[in-house]
Amino acid sequence: MSLHTPILERLRTETAPIHRQLEALPLSLVLMSPSIRLEEYAAYLAATYGLLDYIETRFFSITSEFVPDAEERKRAAFIVRDLESIGHLPANLAAKKSEEPFLSYFQYPLSETLPYALGVMYVTEGSTLGGRVILKNLSGCLDLNAAAGASYFAGYGDSTGLKWKTFLQALNTYAEGNRETEVIVKGAVDAFHAFYHVLSFKQP
Repeated sequence: MSLHTPILERLRTETAPIHRQLEALPLSLVLMSPSIRLEEYAAYLAATYGLLDYIETRFFSITSEFVPDAEERKRAAFIVRDLESIGHLPANLAAKKSEEPFLSYFQYPLSETLPYALGVMYVTEGSTLGGRVILKNLSGCLDLNAAAGASYFAGYGDSTGLKWKTFLQALNTYAEGNRETEVIVKGAVDAFHAFYHVLSFKQP
């Protein structure tokens, strides 16, 4: 399918400002630093975990109607595995699921709907592509890999690109058959803002 359909163009354009802000955060920038420290990497994972777990628990079941393998795309558990592997698993990590007011980041009642959930999932699925690039830096600087310490950023391995395309196909199919583009975009923008908030307050 084309990567330049109306819904995908809208998503790229309208999420671009907050996406750039998210990538400019110190905790995001450090992931590609040649001098990244293990403590900084662990700080990023721990800061991300609670929100990602909330999103996967809250929204992935809603999207399963159009994304049949949505449950298989959950990756929060990989963060726990990686933190354990590098010896930086916080004793209170499980509590982080409720430390932040995650509910307030997502607009109710739109957050109960399929198009909004697809917009949120657009953000988490898109992150798998950047994750593969980050993995290379983690491998070179910290000697981590998909099997030891960097399973989260490994995405879906060699299937990452294909999984992204199949998600976009499902998203585009839904958008073409329903006039809910604004809701999809709202879900994506809100998700980017949510990740910005949790990462901006968790500096290493």
